[in-house]
Amino acid sequence: MAVDHLRQLGIRWVLYLPNSSWWLLGGMGYNWAVVRTVSLVLDTISSSRHRKENESTLIIGDCLLTLGDNSILLDSDTQENTIMAIRLSKASKMPCPSWSLEALTTCPASKKRDGTLVDACKGCYATTGNYRFPNVKAPRLENQEDWKREGWVQDMVQELDNHRYFRWFDSGDMYHIKLAHKMLEVMAQTPWVKHWLPTRMHKFAKFASVISDMQSLPNVIVRLSSDSIHGEVIEGETTSTIIGGLVTHEDKTQTFEGVVPEGISLCRAFERKGKCGTCRACWDKDTKVVAYPAHGRSMIKLLNIAA
Repeated sequence: MAVDHLRQLGIRWVLYLPNSSWWLLGGMGYNWAVVRTVSLVLDTISSSRHRKENESTLIIGDCLLTLGDNSILLDSDTQENTIMAIRLSKASKMPCPSWSLEALTTCPASKKRDGTLVDACKGCYATTGNYRFPNVKAPRLENQEDWKREGWVQDMVQELDNHRYFRWFDSGDMYHIKLAHKMLEVMAQTPWVKHWLPTRMHKFAKFASVISDMQSLPNVIVRLSSDSIHGEVIEGETTSTIIGGLVTHEDKTQTFEGVVPEGISLCRAFERKGKCGTCRACWDKDTKVVAYPAHGRSMIKLLNIAA
């Protein structure tokens, strides 16, 4: 059922722009997504009295929209319900959107040789809180298939037209080499956007070349994520790490009482209620190492066990 598929994506409203043949889809999963072409099978309405020849019909909830064949493509031959849309997410902390995948399942570098998670991934924030909700998970699951289509790169470029900062993966990682090369194309074609890519895929030799090509672009910073939760860094690279020392007080304010090693820039979002504010250190090529104070129950528990 196409309607059920749309609901699973968190879509709750639709606005059609007749002069441009574009759709705006919105809901709980994301604020909005622009769709130029939609391919849906609506077998339940194939014989509907509302549908006329050469017209396309889309049902969402109790709303029936019938439009001319220049607005939406109905492919009656396919048996798959798919929406071709770029789904960006917006973490509350971030000053910009991101393109994300489901955590851990798309993070092959999160595991050691014995199959256990590295320390930094054991307390992954993207496996807790709001990330567990179906409407948050759905766009990330859809993205895992959407990037494979032919027009994805150009759609991403168009989606970033009005953005100046962008983060890849507030959850997940570039688990596939073909995805990495497509991301490189997007980065190269959007020089007006500063891209920040945190990743652990440097552990796999086949990603070395594409990561190097990304780093060579003036608008891209690739931060190799350390597996440590004790401030250890990857020497000679732009990197990030996790460090202990964040203290939460009874009035919910937070202070950092740990030791920051020389040459490391401490993320001070805790001073701004967990938000980046005007800070853009993560996008700054001159900031070699960013340390994120460990936070959240899972991560704090890990630190206490390690201590």
